[in-house]
Amino acid sequence: MGKYYNLSSSQFINYLGFNKYIKGTQGLTKRNTMLNSDITEVPIEVADFVIPFGIYGSEHEIYALKSYANYRKFKGKDFNFILDNQKSFEIHNWTQIDNGFISLSSTPDFICDDFTTIGECKAGGMGKGYNLDQIIEKYVSQIYGQQMVLKMLRYPIQKTHFVNWAESFVQIYEILPNPEYEKYLIEHLESYAEHLISEKEFTEKIKKFDVDSKLFNLIQEVEK
Repeated sequence: MGKYYNLSSSQFINYLGFNKYIKGTQGLTKRNTMLNSDITEVPIEVADFVIPFGIYGSEHEIYALKSYANYRKFKGKDFNFILDNQKSFEIHNWTQIDNGFISLSSTPDFICDDFTTIGECKAGGMGKGYNLDQIIEKYVSQIYGQQMVLKMLRYPIQKTHFVNWAESFVQIYEILPNPEYEKYLIEHLESYAEHLISEKEFTEKIKKFDVDSKLFNLIQEVEK
């Protein structure tokens, strides 16, 4: 029986090798750390200081969602695949070779506007939120990756609304699709898939794709 792996858009940053919380050189040893974790099925250890940030974010993302609903004057019926009804969208057999295959998946926080808008909610920094540079550094591959996966599945995605919630403010950014970044993602996800199936480490680092911050359009900012 061949090997099966799923690459999730929330982990795309790890497959590229640019998660600063993974030890190693960006684009090479960080990538190999993730690769070996997938091959051996042994999770990467998370530094103790990071854990409270994740717990806080998970517990407070609901406030980001409520802020977005208030901004749009939405009720529950205006959202698709939200909260307990979140859906994992999966492209089965995205890459297939003789001894295995890879799928891609994505689980947005919600979809709305007749399946044209993806919603992603974050409550980062232990209540301090993120600045724009941090959003791009942490989430650009997830944002564009979600758009790419859902478009591959024939959903009419036109944009992402990214909610940046903090205890003192709320920001909503609108991000349109970026075909050049999608090409970059596909190239390096295909490479990751090949190394995953063959169980061979990377020997060359990849170049980071610099995304222009002007592509993240701030459409709402409210101070509390």
